[in-house]
Amino acid sequence: MEENKNKTTATKNTTRKTPTLKEKLETSENEKKEMLEMMKAMKLEIENMKKVPVFSGMVQNDNDEPVEIGCKLFNGATLSSANGDVSVVLKCGEETEVTIRELKDIFRNQFDFKNMFRKGVLYFVDKDMYKYFKIRNVIDLSDEKLIEELVEKEPNEMVKFLKKVTNDKRNDMVSHTICYNVASMLRDGKLKFWSYDGQSTFEQYMNVKLSNVIKNIDKIKKITQ
Repeated sequence: MEENKNKTTATKNTTRKTPTLKEKLETSENEKKEMLEMMKAMKLEIENMKKVPVFSGMVQNDNDEPVEIGCKLFNGATLSSANGDVSVVLKCGEETEVTIRELKDIFRNQFDFKNMFRKGVLYFVDKDMYKYFKIRNVIDLSDEKLIEELVEKEPNEMVKFLKKVTNDKRNDMVSHTICYNVASMLRDGKLKFWSYDGQSTFEQYMNVKLSNVIKNIDKIKKITQ
C-alpha cells in the first residue's frame, strides 16, 4: 500500500499544471505586444527605404544607369568629354538619355557644363540628380516657373525675378534663353492670360520686342524643317 501511495504522489508531482484563464490571457497579451513591436519595426524599415534617393544605390554600383537631360537653349547644345570620346547633341525643348558614366566624363571637361545645369539652360528630368552631382543654387527656367513669375505675379515682382536670375541682364545665356522661351510660349498660346502691362514691362526690362523674336523663331523653323 505504501508503495502504491508513493507512485500516486510521484504521478501527481509530474502532472503538468493546466494554465489558468488569467495566465492564458497574460500569454496572449504578451504575444500581441511582440507582434505589434515587430510590425512597428517593419513599418520603420519601409519608411527608411522610401527616404533613400532613387539613384543612391544603383548609381554607386553601376555607372551605366541612364539619366534623362533636357535643353532650354534655343540653338541647342553639344556636350562633350575632354578627350572627345563622349559627345551628346541636344536640341531645344527635347530630352535625351545619357549614362551617368558619360555625364561624369562630360563634367571633367574644362568647359564648365555643370554651370549650364546650374543656370537652368540644361536640366535633369529627375531632380535627385542635382544632388547626386552636387549642383546647387539651380535656376528654374521651366515653362511652369516662367508662367508663374510672368503671368501670375505683378509686373514689379516679375522684374525682381528677372533681375535675380539674369544677374541684371549681365548673364547673356540666361537672358537669351528666357527671351526665346517666353516668345515660344507666347507664340504657342501658353501665355494667353498674360496682361498687356506684364508683357510691356517684360519687353522694356529685357530690351526686346517679343513679336520680332517670334518672327526669328518662325524663320529658323522653316529653314530647319
